[in-house]
Amino acid sequence: MLPALLVGLPACGDSATTTTEAAGLDFVVRDAQVVLEIGSLDGPSEEVFGRIGGLAEDGLGRIHVADLQSSEIRTFDGESGAFLFRVARQGEGPGEVGTPCCLSIGPDGALWVRDIDNGRYQAFDVGSSSVADSRTVRMVNRSPGFFAPITFVADSLVDIGMGSDPNQYRYMVPQDGGEPRVQMVPEPGASELGAEVIDTEVNGNRARFFFWPPHGPRYLSAHGPDGLWADARSSSFRVWIRTAKGDSLLVERPGLEGPLLSADERETAETRISRDRERAGTEADRIDWSVPERKQVLEELLFDHTGRLWVQRSVPAGADREADLFSRDGEYLETRTWPWAVRLGVTAWAGETTALGIATDSLGVQKVVKLDWAR
Repeated sequence: MLPALLVGLPACGDSATTTTEAAGLDFVVRDAQVVLEIGSLDGPSEEVFGRIGGLAEDGLGRIHVADLQSSEIRTFDGESGAFLFRVARQGEGPGEVGTPCCLSIGPDGALWVRDIDNGRYQAFDVGSSSVADSRTVRMVNRSPGFFAPITFVADSLVDIGMGSDPNQYRYMVPQDGGEPRVQMVPEPGASELGAEVIDTEVNGNRARFFFWPPHGPRYLSAHGPDGLWADARSSSFRVWIRTAKGDSLLVERPGLEGPLLSADERETAETRISRDRERAGTEADRIDWSVPERKQVLEELLFDHTGRLWVQRSVPAGADREADLFSRDGEYLETRTWPWAVRLGVTAWAGETTALGIATDSLGVQKVVKLDWAR
């Protein structure tokens, strides 16, 4: 039996909220079907991906894929998976991209990309067989390599990344070039999440690195349409849903704990710890190098393009992945499951009944996978 769900009352400016139990709540579980796969190791070059950095499905059902390694954006038929054309190739000029990620379909139907190497966002008006036009919005944040969804509020693009200080911000950048509005993201510091700062020596030079305990707490955030965003710590099911105006509400499922680590997951964690322990040198003895028995409670947060929040819970290795869906006002809607091999992370795309994720095989070959919960 699933634990009770608690839904917070709206609050303003992160002030405390009270919670009330949703009595008699029915949990509805829907399983996905894999309806399409795109990608291969030795197929046509258009179907070979180096590293997928962004996915989007447009209003015509076409699938757009950003490849970080080749610096291309390719378009495929959403039913057959057949390659149609390239939206953009590598370069610095108009309509060209460098290390593209984080695709999105804007309110006007244009395909948007975070153009990392060129420090900008580009919008492509994609026609039936080619690109008709492109336009640019310059990045304001100081970390162009940061992966974050491209979202919009009114006539502004939400540019997410680090500021001039160590904090993360949301910059609402007007597309007409006006002055951006700024929201700080309440990201906890590394020490609050259990990371250790290690000063050591590398090739005779002093160096500093952070040791993040494997399967330790992480800060999770997601960004959606109309300025919506959400954040949580992975250690518990306590998720804040926030608006562009600064209002917030809390959804919570108390009493959950993460699944036990598998033998392979434990071995991978111990291998990483062994490497980091060697790097730590003389500071190694002051650090707790133990591997936890369990994973964190939460795995990922994701908004779909209707504004619903997907709260992905950690599952045992190899089990179907799971996400609880919530409306903008914190109402529980349903729980969705899909195959373990498919990841729905920051580069994924999700709509009303379908989603695009990434599957990576043992050789590192990546595929685009389309999931459908309506069939």
